[in-house]
Amino acid sequence: MAFQRPNPLLIPELARMLCDFVDQSDLLNLALTCKFLFYPACERLWKRLNPRSLVALRKIKNTLDGKYKRPFTINYSAFVWEFLWTASNDQRAARFERDFFHIFRFPFLQRLEFSFAAAQDATVVNIMANTRHLQHVDFSHCYCLTTDAIRPLLTMPPGQLKTLILYGCGQIDRRALVYLIHRHASSLTYIGLTDINDHIMFAIQKCPQLQALGLEHCSDTDLTEDAITQFCNIMKAKNMRLQQLRVRDIQSLTTEHVCDLARTCADTLRHLDMSECVRVSQTAFLDLSTYCTRIETFSIGYQAEVTNCAISKLLQNCMSLKNLDVAGCFKLSSEAFQPILDDELTFVPSLETLNITNLETEISSSTVINLLNRLRAIREITLGVAYDLSEANKIVHHVNAVRRFIVNDDVDDGYHDLADDLFFVDVEQCHTIRKLLHE
Repeated sequence: MAFQRPNPLLIPELARMLCDFVDQSDLLNLALTCKFLFYPACERLWKRLNPRSLVALRKIKNTLDGKYKRPFTINYSAFVWEFLWTASNDQRAARFERDFFHIFRFPFLQRLEFSFAAAQDATVVNIMANTRHLQHVDFSHCYCLTTDAIRPLLTMPPGQLKTLILYGCGQIDRRALVYLIHRHASSLTYIGLTDINDHIMFAIQKCPQLQALGLEHCSDTDLTEDAITQFCNIMKAKNMRLQQLRVRDIQSLTTEHVCDLARTCADTLRHLDMSECVRVSQTAFLDLSTYCTRIETFSIGYQAEVTNCAISKLLQNCMSLKNLDVAGCFKLSSEAFQPILDDELTFVPSLETLNITNLETEISSSTVINLLNRLRAIREITLGVAYDLSEANKIVHHVNAVRRFIVNDDVDDGYHDLADDLFFVDVEQCHTIRKLLHE
């Protein structure tokens, strides 16, 4: 009798490895090819659910209900580790969403991102109460949630929660937030909150693993300058390093705070979002441009003290810069981009997005044209709805005409790929000049 070798796909690790090489869009076909690949393919298919519409959510419901024909019975809910849902404001849709989350359980859920202005406490509590593995929670813009919504987080094992994002959840009791942060201080790596006070700030500084911090809309009476100073000092003393920092409309944030954070996080900071902080001066922006040379996202919209010198230094020092937002920084002019315009840089920043909204009188059309031509990685430049649409169309027409001429002239000087780099004006997105996407 001939020896029959065992099927290698019977080894779960090999089957999963094979599925890792398959594109997401082909996983369903792979799952239906044979029973050995069905489970590992389903694990990948269902591990992260991010329905983009109510129709997609209905299809998920039908599968969970068993209305679609299956090769054999399987509990798809057990595969789900991440559920991301941005709900609509339609009342009929809201009824369906509420029923869906009340009926179905995801026992191994680790990440829950739920964004819905009218979301109710009972809905999110029902989701969280039925899993023991939850580590990441994001309820951004769930404005109706109260303290009751986070009660499951207050009773889960301490040191389990890693991400806590509650932007806009202003009805949650601050004392409960203090307790929650203290309970998970040893594990929290990302915190995002709105309108906090000193007590919450003191709790945050007890999180040694913190890598990302987001604070917004904090008054100087609730969050004082002294509390932020103490946080900066603790960061230096405990060698805490942030990779992401989002501080928007923080009335007590000063130039000294930003300079301290720039030096402390110089080697680690990759993403900075700092808009409408009225007490921050030019010195802070110069320090950020000098020390944080590995930064990739730099958003400083509507900062009155941002100068041409600071942006020029940023472009000279930060070669990894991909996203720059200087909307409403009225002291800026075309001079801010002079290092790029004059070909002064040995290496041009890999800038992909640029927001210059409300700067139409300060930054000329010729500057925008030169930026589109010189920034090889640029995908979009947001001009703002106040920008003259006919002028924006002229910019795009000029840039595209030059690129077509170079390609047709068959000049082999590194511009052979310009045929795929044509632009258009997206009027639905604040008169944004975007690069055409090609399949």
